[in-house]
Parts: sequence; structure tokens; C-alpha cells
Amino acid sequence: MGMPLVRSFSRRRIGAWMQGPLDVAHAETVECCVVESGTMHVRLDDACGVHQAAEFAVIPPGVRHGCWTEAEPIVEMIVHLDAHVVDRRMPGVVRPGIWPLADPQVIDALREAGVGSFDEVGTIALSLLRSLEARESKPIAIDAPIVGLLETVGRSIERRWSVGEMAKLVALSEAQFGRRFRAAAGQPPMRWLLDRRLSRAEWLMNSTERSLTDIAMMVGFGSPSRFTEAFTRRHGTSPSQWRAAQ
Repeated sequence: MGMPLVRSFSRRRIGAWMQGPLDVAHAETVECCVVESGTMHVRLDDACGVHQAAEFAVIPPGVRHGCWTEAEPIVEMIVHLDAHVVDRRMPGVVRPGIWPLADPQVIDALREAGVGSFDEVGTIALSLLRSLEARESKPIAIDAPIVGLLETVGRSIERRWSVGEMAKLVALSEAQFGRRFRAAAGQPPMRWLLDRRLSRAEWLMNSTERSLTDIAMMVGFGSPSRFTEAFTRRHGTSPSQWRAAQ
């Protein structure tokens, strides 16, 4: 018998504000990941991108990778294919990246195949890999120090971060840091941090019974009044009114 194509298949849920493995590399498998619902952040070596529902990510052997979520959980299916078998069947095709699914019905087909037959899982995964041969992946930011900083700040959002402190962590001047951060994250540093804090606060208001004062401190606003001011600017209503309306 030849070597099996599919090494493993799994379906998992990662909750809001949680992390998967942050620095993993597989030696002998190609990881194929399909997101069923939600949005997460994915790091592929020094590149960072957003992976969302009806998209397909490919992680070849040796590519260090990690993932984390923000305010919404994700459900994903992960197939590990034997890298030697894949290379024999389609040499040189596999490359890291994230692609929109040409046919979202693949999600249902893969879920059903995972219950019954690894052979069918392998057939679906190979067809997805072949379909990507002539397509470009989604653009993803490539800046290892900034990607690492995004993870660090996201894990310690309650700290009173400043632009100077963040720039110091990546050994850049504030001007250099601001340019590179914006290129990688799409926003200036403090605007990005404010959005993360408000999104985390909204999630806590919806999913816990904690007081607004506790939430303001947990997400790094320092005082309830600062939290109320920032929240009202974003939503046009106070945190207490917003929470009651939910």
C-alpha cells in the first residue's frame, strides 16, 4: 500500500479573544484550513493576514504560523496532508497563502466527508490545491516586528500603551514605527488600539455581567469616563444605553 494522503482531519471552534498555537511549524504535512464562520488573524512566517468565512488557507511544511481571534469566535476545518504524497501528485504547486473559495459549497462537502471518508477529504483538499495553482492569494502584510507587536499588544490590551513604548519594543523611532504600523495594520497605532479596546468592551458587555467600571479597566481605558466618552463617539449612545438595547 502507498502512503496515506490524509494524516488528520479536525473541526474546531476558537472562541472570542482566544489564541490558537502562535509559533508552530509542521515538518511533514501540508495544512489546509477552511473557515466555516467568523474571522481570525493568521500569521504565516513574517506575514499577517485576516482569514474569514468561505476562505481557504494553505500552510506548507516549515512555515511557522499562528492564529488569534477578536470579538467573534470562528469555526474551522483543518486537513493535514502528507507533504511527500502531495509533492508527488502536484510538484511545486503548494505555496502559503489565503484564498477565497471559488465554491462555498465546498464547506458542506468537506464537513460531510470528514464524518465518513478520509479518502473523500483528501480528494476535496487536492482539488482545492489544484484550483489555486493559477490564482493569486489575498494580499497580506509582511513585517515581522510589527506582526509580533500586534500579538503582544492584543494579549495585554489592558496596559496603558503609548506609541513611544510600542516603538521602543521594535527598536524603531516613533516616525518609522508609525509608517510601518499603518502599512501592516491599516490604521495608526492608537486608532488601532482604541478599536481593539472598544471591540473587546462590546464583547464583554454582551457576554458577561461585569459592571461598566470593571469593563473600562479590563480593556485599558483607565477610568469609566474615558470609556464612556470613546464609546459614545463610536456608537452615538452611552455604554449603558447600548447594553440595554442588546
